[in-house]
This record gives sequence, C-alpha cells and structure tokens, in this order.
Amino acid sequence: MSFYRVMKAYREVYPVRLMASVFGVSPSGFYDWLKRKPSARQRRREALTGEVREAFAASHGIYGSRKVAQELAVRRVEVCRNTVAKIMGELGLRSRAQRRRIVGWALSDSLETTLVLEALDGAIRWRRPGSGLLHHSDRGVQYASERYRALLGEHGIACSMSRRGDCWDNAPMERFMGSLKSEWIAHERLANIEQARTSVFRYIDVFYNRQRLHQALGYAPPPRSNRTRHSNQRRPPFVGHLNVSD
Repeated sequence: MSFYRVMKAYREVYPVRLMASVFGVSPSGFYDWLKRKPSARQRRREALTGEVREAFAASHGIYGSRKVAQELAVRRVEVCRNTVAKIMGELGLRSRAQRRRIVGWALSDSLETTLVLEALDGAIRWRRPGSGLLHHSDRGVQYASERYRALLGEHGIACSMSRRGDCWDNAPMERFMGSLKSEWIAHERLANIEQARTSVFRYIDVFYNRQRLHQALGYAPPPRSNRTRHSNQRRPPFVGHLNVSD
C-alpha cells in the first residue's frame, strides 16, 4: 500500500501515529504490513524508490520525472516515466526548475566578467535569497573568476558547475537561450545594442515570465504567486550575451 511505503520512508522523521492519522490508516495496520515478507513486486518497488531518490539527488533537485527516467535508463534501470513520476510524488520530490522563470538578465556585446557580475548582483538585489542557495552554471571562465566567486561567497551562495563534456547538465538554460533565439531574435531586425536590449526585455519580462505557455508546467505560464513583492524595483538582469551587427 502506497501510504505504508511513505510511512516507512518517513518514520524516522514523523511519528507513526501522526502519519497514520493524516493518511486515514491505523498504526497497527502499518506495523502488520511491516512484518509481512515483501513480495518480488514490493522488493522491486523499494529498489526503484532508492534509484529514483539517488538520481534526483544527483541532479541537485533539478530533474523532473522525464529526466530522472532517462537517467535511470542510462544506468540500465528499466522503469517507465509514469512509475518514476508516481514514486517522486510519494517521496515529495519536485524539480526546483519547474517554475521556468528568469529571475534576472544582462546584455552586452562582450563576454567580460562584468556582464555576469551585473547579472548576479541584480538578481540578488531583486530576489534577496537567504544563505544556502545553490548557483549552477556551465564552466565558463567568467563564472570561475575570483570576483564572481567572491560575490557568491559574500551572500552565502554555493557554487555548482556542469560536469566536463556533459551537454545536458545545464539544459534548462540552454533551452531558454534556444527559445530566445528561435522564438524572438530570429524574427527581429536589430540595428544596435539598445534595440537589442529593448527587444530582449519585451521577450523576458513581458512574454516569457508572464504569458508564455511552458511544456514543463503543463502548458501554463509561470506561477503568478512567484512574482516578487518588490515589483517597483529596477528590472533584474540574467546572465547572457548577444552579438549585435548591422
């Protein structure tokens, strides 16, 4: 029974009687279930639960059920996405990348470190995160610079970088940049960087963050409840660059 599996997983965290009351089952029924010799199906389910939990943790909480299932396939674990989604639901595992909101951006015609510093500083001032935030990026030299890492450390932000040769590790940002270019920039005629900045602002702050339907969100726009309460502050930047030519 799924309720009993959840209770077993969390019995070191919450009292059994409390969980039994929440799920509408009896503590005695739970203990009787524990004493039963697990069937082959139950043993497989427990093994899959461990695999799902490990794969999700290895992704730093980024992967949803589709990518967790793909990761398990790479590990030669046979399981369908629906089963992975059900297990993740039972464990309360939810991708932290699900909101699909750009919290800041910056634009320049160069890749100097000042670009990413402006982006990070603006995002920090806009969202005001507490210590313990995980910052993930690719292995660009700007993100590895002393000034950038110092700014992360100043705000108690942990640094995480993509693994070498892993093109999927930073997939959410790569997907966003692809959408920006194909959905928007490819259809614009930009004469200078100011026009580019205005155009990117319209895409991110007006369309992408407020109106665009996201597949990962069930073809819905980003949750409105996630909007900052400091809406009167200056637009925050996101790390990125765009080359503008005549």
